[in-house]
Amino acid sequence: MAVQLKKFEILLTVFLCTFLQIEGQCNDCSTATQIACVSETQYQICANNVATGSINSCPPDYICSTASTVTCQPRSSNIAPTCGSCNVCDATQTFACTGRNTYALCLGTNTPSTSAIGDCGPDLLCNINLPQMCGNATDGISPTCSSNDNNVNCCGSITISEYAKRYCQMLQINSRFPVPAEVDSTYQNYIYCFLTPSGTWSGQVYTCAGSTYFDQYSKYCVAKKPTEC
Repeated sequence: MAVQLKKFEILLTVFLCTFLQIEGQCNDCSTATQIACVSETQYQICANNVATGSINSCPPDYICSTASTVTCQPRSSNIAPTCGSCNVCDATQTFACTGRNTYALCLGTNTPSTSAIGDCGPDLLCNINLPQMCGNATDGISPTCSSNDNNVNCCGSITISEYAKRYCQMLQINSRFPVPAEVDSTYQNYIYCFLTPSGTWSGQVYTCAGSTYFDQYSKYCVAKKPTEC
């Protein structure tokens, strides 16, 4: 019994150390995946442990988490997103972060005001855990909300094919997903994620036939253009 307990303690220690290594905050690069969550549903690929390049989005109804090697997790899994969500009032119902350096006052309610808004300034970041709302990044402050970044595009310096491959390696889900709208304004292309015979995940970009469009909810090509297009 003592030997089994010792083994359990060792396994628990290894698990906790691994978990602490890969769990992070907004813009923190996961040591396991070299991916950083920059908002509740967005992520960046890291270079030398620095989040850089284009900002990409998880599929609909998925959140970004660095708590495991699968970056995008189904919202229904009850896994907490690494980055706090935008437009969520703090515990004192004082304010909510609406962007990297913007905020809105909550005025004692759970809903931020659309008129009582403010700007931290270009050198400060909005963080929901700060009583003064804004803090300096050089002090280790991370933004609670990053969804209004202007650097939103698909692939940066990599090709759409390489993006599809990396995307599927992160999701590890055998399914079809839409190509980011900022890259494919036709809504006729989609990414198919699959497990290769060698046991690794990969992705391929396909185009719907004729004048059909890819529907992200049914996961099929349909005749009617989806409403989100």
